[in-house]
Amino acid sequence: MSIRILISSFLFSILLFSCTPSVRFSSNNSRKLPDSKLSIIEKKKKYDILSSNEKKEKIVDVAEQWIGVPYQYGGDSFNGVDCSAFVQNVYSEMGLAVPRTAQEQFDYTDRINKSGKSIGDLVFFKKDTGISHVGIYVGNNEIIHASSSRGVVRESLDTQWLEKVFAGIGRVPK
Repeated sequence: MSIRILISSFLFSILLFSCTPSVRFSSNNSRKLPDSKLSIIEKKKKYDILSSNEKKEKIVDVAEQWIGVPYQYGGDSFNGVDCSAFVQNVYSEMGLAVPRTAQEQFDYTDRINKSGKSIGDLVFFKKDTGISHVGIYVGNNEIIHASSSRGVVRESLDTQWLEKVFAGIGRVPK
């Protein structure tokens, strides 16, 4: 019987100490943001002080770093990425948050006329079921996007397939 009590006490103490929160609060109410949140805030501050042309150049530079990354449905890293995660990662690097899916990104952005498109605008494509693809406009009538057959590529908007499924252009709100 004493072994049962000893084992029960031991298990109870493990349970008690293993459930102790790892976050400690200090009495001076100074809280530190997690590093991931802090870096996004710092990136946003750096992005905000750039001129409009510098912002556009930066978006293109960041997007070009992804060229050659293989396509992976649901992927969100340099090991493999889908179209909307590619867009989300590029904008995150700029300190700007955009939703995860192409449809959510379409709903989030402000519609722009084709003639008014600008570097950094998002170009959307559709299938019967709605918005199914997105890329980033990088000038010269070209986008960088994560193609399901070729990975992240730079491509002209004049291609027959892209013209056929074109849905619209959106600008990420500031």
